[in-house]
Amino acid sequence: MQKISPARLFYAALILWAALLLVSLGLGAALYSISGDVLKEWLYKTLDFVSSLLSLAAFFALTAVLGISRYYDIFRLRVTAVCVAALLTPQISSTILVSVFQSDFSEQPGYYLLSIWVELIFGGIIFAAVIIAAELLRGRGVRKVFIAAMAVWLLLSLSQELITTVDFLYEIKDPTAGEKVSIVTAYILPAVQAFLGYVLSCAALELMTEKEPVPAAADRQSEPNPTEAAEPPALPPKPKTGKKQRR
Repeated sequence: MQKISPARLFYAALILWAALLLVSLGLGAALYSISGDVLKEWLYKTLDFVSSLLSLAAFFALTAVLGISRYYDIFRLRVTAVCVAALLTPQISSTILVSVFQSDFSEQPGYYLLSIWVELIFGGIIFAAVIIAAELLRGRGVRKVFIAAMAVWLLLSLSQELITTVDFLYEIKDPTAGEKVSIVTAYILPAVQAFLGYVLSCAALELMTEKEPVPAAADRQSEPNPTEAAEPPALPPKPKTGKKQRR
């Protein structure tokens, strides 16, 4: 059984929470500030790609931390609370940014809030799947919890893509060759992301695992004893002469 460091696990949850807050609020504010500027379109696309990549990586790492905590029964309530807070952070940050940068937010707040907070259902389902898998698969290997989480994530992602594809084909009856390629690529990307999420989860597990030191007794057995080497060899016994002892 692997020895997990409770301190590393809890600090990792806090660091990931801070990272999500920085990405969602900091980079989000930068994106809103340059949105619509034609001269900074390349910067907008770059920041948007970096923000999406970091957010996805942090989410996968959070699922790993949550799964490890529930599987090994380490700081279950504290780590779960931090992970849930981190899950809410992007939605809260987006709500703040939209209310500040969107001039028509006060006119139709329901539209913006629905589009922002509906994504929380996706993350909530993943976290629920991690908690259930950790309880059911305890003793069978924590990596199976990661596989279950990524399987649910992949299923939800493909379901979203299917809905988008059906809606797109309903509006455009005869898509071009480039649009067909884009549709196929959209189904391949979630599978690649799920695989990378599993790899990242396993990497997080290695970071949380404490390396057990080699026992000192084993080191002493492998090294020669200097006191034994310094002792002179025992003298051989004296040979018998064969003469009878005089009375």
